[in-house]
Amino acid sequence: MSVINRMLRELDHRHAEAPPDAISQQVQSVTVRRRRRDLFWLILGLEVAVALGWLAWTGYQLRPHSVVTELALKGAGPRSRPIAPPPQPAQAAPTAMAAQEPPPPPSPAAALELTQASQAESAPVRPRPAAKPRPRKAAPGPPAPVQAAAPRVQKKAHTDTPAQIAVAQFRRALRLLDEGRVSEAEEGFKAAVASDPSNQPARQALISLLVDQRRLDEARRLLQEGLALDPAQVQFATVLARIFVERNDYARALDVLRGCKGDVSRDVAYNSLLGGVLQHLSRPAEAADAYRAALRLAPQTGTAWIGLGLSLAALDHRPEAAEAFRRAVATGSLRREVKDYAEQQLQRLQPR
Repeated sequence: MSVINRMLRELDHRHAEAPPDAISQQVQSVTVRRRRRDLFWLILGLEVAVALGWLAWTGYQLRPHSVVTELALKGAGPRSRPIAPPPQPAQAAPTAMAAQEPPPPPSPAAALELTQASQAESAPVRPRPAAKPRPRKAAPGPPAPVQAAAPRVQKKAHTDTPAQIAVAQFRRALRLLDEGRVSEAEEGFKAAVASDPSNQPARQALISLLVDQRRLDEARRLLQEGLALDPAQVQFATVLARIFVERNDYARALDVLRGCKGDVSRDVAYNSLLGGVLQHLSRPAEAADAYRAALRLAPQTGTAWIGLGLSLAALDHRPEAAEAFRRAVATGSLRREVKDYAEQQLQRLQPR
């Protein structure tokens, strides 16, 4: 103890002799050393913890898994249900003890029920007739989807027929004629007739243009071609006969009129012209019949009444001829010079 006391006194003496700066330096060095030691142990502890965690994770990954468990989890779908623990087997000891115990004696009511049951079992059992199975109607299933057949696209080259081309050309020529472009319209009508010679409206329009321009030879040729294609065209026959009349060719005019195959009984112009041709050919009776046919259709035709009066006068039917001239003047449809001629004939035929 004396040695220890002596050492303590020496230390106190040293501290007392040491300057204050030295003591503070010693204290700071000890404090810094202590902090560094604590930091070292902290870092070392963290590294050991990380290493132990990594070893535990690696061991878990390397542990073999049960194949049955993986298959069950895959079959359960995205959400697996918890597997219930298997039922524990019942204890065999109480069951065995229960089996060794003798059954209690039956009561009188139970004995009566057993006797009735045994009698019922001994009685013959009659088989019940089997019920006939009712036919079950099959529920109508959903209608089978009808597969629409894919439409077949068949491309056909569209080509206009000559008749369609002629109609288009005829309509275009009419528009040109309305615009006053007569020469272009004439070319259009000619093109339509060339495309379809049976196009009678285009032929008729072209003939009208030619007649207005007094191009009678071209009109005559077109009229003859039209009648050759369709002999029933009464209007074509009438115009063609009129062209021959202007040329004083009454015989050919009569041939054209007589050769027409159409219904002439309802055409005023045809019958009036036929009467005039027959009158120039000195056939007054036939001419009178033709004029009467025209007047039946149009009683106010003054020229037809004049023609009938001349034919009756040639037949020496003076009263009837005078009546025809009087009717002609009464129509009021005559030109001034024609009316004057009818009045002169009427005065000549009046009885004196």
